[in-house]
Amino acid sequence: MVMALLTATITLAFAPPMHASAAAIDPRAENTVARAAVLDLIGPHPWAIALPADFAAGAGYTPVVQDHLLVDPLGDCSSPIQLPLEFKPACRAHDLGYDVLRYAERRHQPLGAWARQAIDAVFQKHIHAACADRVDSMSQTECDFMATLATTGVDLNSRRQNYATPEPEYVFGIQLNGKHIDTQLWHLGGPEALGVLGALIVGAGAWFGLRRRRRRAAC
Repeated sequence: MVMALLTATITLAFAPPMHASAAAIDPRAENTVARAAVLDLIGPHPWAIALPADFAAGAGYTPVVQDHLLVDPLGDCSSPIQLPLEFKPACRAHDLGYDVLRYAERRHQPLGAWARQAIDAVFQKHIHAACADRVDSMSQTECDFMATLATTGVDLNSRRQNYATPEPEYVFGIQLNGKHIDTQLWHLGGPEALGVLGALIVGAGAWFGLRRRRRRAAC
C-alpha cells in the first residue's frame, strides 16, 4: 500500500494529459528497421542491436555497451528519488529503447503498443537482475523493493500514455525529464514538494523494515 501510494504520487501528481493510443497501429505500417531494433533489444543478446544507420545522428549520441546492455551513455533513471547505482545500465538501456520508438515516430511510421510494452517488460527484468549481485539478503530485498517501485512508476506512466511513443512532457511550462526531474519538482512545488516525497520514502522504508523484523520474529 505504501509503495502504491508513493508511486502514484510521483507518477500521477504532475501528470500531463494522455497521448493518443498506439494500440491500433497496423504492423505493416511500422518502421521495419526500428521494429527489428526493438526485437534485438528485448532478445537474448541486448548488447548487439542492429540500429538504423542514421540513429546516432538523430538521437545526438552513439550507443555504447554497459554491463552487457546497449545503452544511451547520456541516459539516467527518471526518478525524483535516489535509486541504487546498479539500476543505471538498465535505465540507460530503457532510454535507448524509447529513443528507438521516437526514431520511428519521427519518420511517421510509429511502432504499435507492443513495442513500448516489450521495452518496459525487459527493463523490469534487467532492473531486478541488477539486485542479484548483492550478497546480503536484506540488502537484496531492499534493492528489489526499490526496483519494484521504479518499474511500477514506469508501468503507470506508460499506461497513462496508452503505450504511445514517449515524448517530452510539460507541467506549467517546465519540461520533465529524467536527468533533472528532482530540480524540476523543486521548481514546481518548492521544498515542500520534495519534502513530502522524502517523508513518503522514509515512511516506506520504516514500514518495510518493521515488516521484515516482524517476519523474522515470527520465524
